[in-house]
Amino acid sequence: MGICSLRWELAYLVYTFIIEPCAAFGQCSGYVTARPSTVVPVGSNISIICVSTESPCRSLQTFSMTLNNDDPIRPHWMNQTMARHDLYEVTKIYDINCFFKCLSRTQIVCWKTVYVGYPPDSPFNISCSSDENSTVMMCTWEKGRKTLIGTSYIVHVKNLQTLEENIFYTDDGITMQVNRLQDKDFSIYITASNELGNSTSQPAQVVLEDIVVPTTPEMTMIEIQNMTFKIDIRWRKAMAGTDCFCELAFQTEHDADWSTTGKHKINEEKSNIFTKIILECTAWRVRCKEEKGLGYWSKWSVPRYIPQTEPHEKFKVWRVLGQVNPDGNREVTVLIKPSDPEPSWARTLGYKVFYKDRDTEILIQTCNKTQLQCGMLVPKGIETISFKAYNSYGSSTSSHISLRQDNNVGFTAPRNVTVTSGLLKYILVQWEPPERLESELRWFIIQWDPNACGGNKQNISWEIVPKNTTQFIIEGKIEAGQLVTIFLYAVYDAGISQSSINHGYIQELKPNEGPRDMQVSFYGAKTVIWWDEVPLCKRNGIVTHYTLYMKEISNGSVTQIVSPVRHYSKYNLNPDLQYEICISASTRAGDGPADQCLTFQPDHVPQNYMGMLIGVIFTTLVVVSFVFTLMFKKKIRERIKIYIVSMIPKCLHETYPRIENSRILKYLQANAEMPWFDLITLHCDPEIIEVEEVAPTKPTNDQVTAKEYGKVMQKDDIDIPEQVPGYRPQIARAMPRRNDSYCAPPLMLDIQTSQQRWDNGNNCVDENILLWSPASVTNEFVFQEMELLISDIEGDDISRFFRASPNVPADHKQEGEVPESIMRVQSLLGDQHTLCLTGDFSNSDSYFPQMMAKGHKDQLFSDSPSSQCNNS
Repeated sequence: MGICSLRWELAYLVYTFIIEPCAAFGQCSGYVTARPSTVVPVGSNISIICVSTESPCRSLQTFSMTLNNDDPIRPHWMNQTMARHDLYEVTKIYDINCFFKCLSRTQIVCWKTVYVGYPPDSPFNISCSSDENSTVMMCTWEKGRKTLIGTSYIVHVKNLQTLEENIFYTDDGITMQVNRLQDKDFSIYITASNELGNSTSQPAQVVLEDIVVPTTPEMTMIEIQNMTFKIDIRWRKAMAGTDCFCELAFQTEHDADWSTTGKHKINEEKSNIFTKIILECTAWRVRCKEEKGLGYWSKWSVPRYIPQTEPHEKFKVWRVLGQVNPDGNREVTVLIKPSDPEPSWARTLGYKVFYKDRDTEILIQTCNKTQLQCGMLVPKGIETISFKAYNSYGSSTSSHISLRQDNNVGFTAPRNVTVTSGLLKYILVQWEPPERLESELRWFIIQWDPNACGGNKQNISWEIVPKNTTQFIIEGKIEAGQLVTIFLYAVYDAGISQSSINHGYIQELKPNEGPRDMQVSFYGAKTVIWWDEVPLCKRNGIVTHYTLYMKEISNGSVTQIVSPVRHYSKYNLNPDLQYEICISASTRAGDGPADQCLTFQPDHVPQNYMGMLIGVIFTTLVVVSFVFTLMFKKKIRERIKIYIVSMIPKCLHETYPRIENSRILKYLQANAEMPWFDLITLHCDPEIIEVEEVAPTKPTNDQVTAKEYGKVMQKDDIDIPEQVPGYRPQIARAMPRRNDSYCAPPLMLDIQTSQQRWDNGNNCVDENILLWSPASVTNEFVFQEMELLISDIEGDDISRFFRASPNVPADHKQEGEVPESIMRVQSLLGDQHTLCLTGDFSNSDSYFPQMMAKGHKDQLFSDSPSSQCNNS
């Protein structure tokens, strides 16, 4: 009994919650209408009306609607039995469901579908075709805009030979049987209709001969010749007077679609097509047509795959030169850049590196396909190496590269290489071509090598740049802040230039750390701070400047200093304070950390007077050298004196007045016959000179005791005063060079009246330059205690002014026997002063007035009645 009761309860629940609600959805309790229609054009406004036919609910009854099974919406208007909802500018189909709710029960009223679409366009582009040797004709057309609602098409075909008309109901194309022997022309038109409208196409005239589709061609062979594909095609003979064309299409490994390469004209003599190599393609197909009628293309041929062959082209290769070993072998790293993509029909297994000895290929090394950087040793003396790619079908043609690089043999490198990098995510390299080209320039090679940091080895990258290009952009998988070293080469027919090197960054970052190994040096009041560079792998960019943070530990004040170089000088730091210096490096991305600091205290050192001391010593040496030069160089003193005298006014250094205004001179000129000795005693004021007292010496017969400059007179002709006992002749000293013309009075007259002139101003023309009589020889001519000082003695040997007189005894003419007194005079005379002496000096008294002509030139003595004093 209990089991039966349980079963009845379960059945009641199923009916209540499942069967009864489903039964309610299967029948309508009212109806739903759409106005103006359930099929409307796109953009129309419609109203949905829901009416319930059930008896009204005793309590409040509400309506709801769903559009395309979306969330329920409340209608715009309703009452106890009806509700309405409006839709504006509809563009799609709507499935509408209407519900009403009475108490807790929801019941469906009914549902309706509203269709939205377009009326049909007129069909156009009606085309028909028939395969060659076929009895079937197929026709298609274009429908135009989609109607979005159901549309039917009716094709009307009329045979113009039999006038038979056939009607075909279809939505796509039609296929119909034809008789090629009887049927020639057809007329076709199409009608289209739906609930929104009807349309009809224009009639199309179809000629059966013009719609023939040619037979399908066949590809017989594919060959690779000189970087081109040669494709042989087999097709039926073309009809006389018509041109035939074929079109090729290829397929790649990564794309299933076919790509065409254009049409190629063929004829009976030429049944093959040549096209350039496409590395990606794996298969070819072809179709052909005749230029006749509508010129339909044939169907595509069966695809033909490219046969396997040897590597087809020269690959790109570069080298990096290493060091030369003691045995002369050079380390070389070969950089290989294979074709990208590599053709599936010419895959490479490896590379052979060799050089040629005459016509023999000598293998250096074989590199695997995966070795894009292959190191090897090249024998000494090899300047060119060659490369080949190989597989099981053969080898490619050779590529050659030179190992020579020298700027001195015409292989000049690119100039002015600049690098622009930083925050641009790439590096721009610019340069100028070489100036002089002694060999044909082929291209440029740019090579960039990311520096390996942290042990991560980076591959060397490189590219070939055309010779007319002067810039290159480096991009790629280079980490930000990683230094890139850039090498640029110029490649010639006969060799390769040296590299132009620069550096850059794909993207600069802030340095990871500051400078290391800071040092402080003291030079008196000057403090110099030095530091090392930031490690290369920690810079993350080009360091533009350094920032120093100098802190006084006592008060904590910090001074910030910017330095573009790795040292800084600070003056007059307090030696009683301690300082802490921290340094950070900066790039264009910002400042790095100042994580390294140094504490120091300036030294207590005295003031540094070394510079001043050196200056004083140098100045003293210059002054002392100048003074000593003046002391020991008479010519320099005299030249300085002459220069100074010439610069100052004459009134400041003249001692005597000019004689042209002298009354004495005028008097002497008027009394020229007056004895000159009386004039001396009457009119001549002797110069004030030093007088030296000596003990009297009695003269002997063979000694002359009188000395004078000028004319030596005979004792009988002149009344000479009595000699004063104990008085010795005065010492004559040479006077300095003068500009005045003052002379002793006896000579003044001779300036105007002298009848004797010398041919040479400085030389005696008389052969008796120094003449003495036999008596005077007996009584040796001696100048006792005489100092004859004559200035301006330069250069020439004064002995040329003294020549022996014919009256000199033979025993005195021999070499080395000139009297000592004459030699003493000769040693004192110069080339600018010539002394001429004549007369008898044996009977001169111990005292005589001194007669001296003032000046710096010749003092002349002669035996003429008139004494001369020429002031040169």
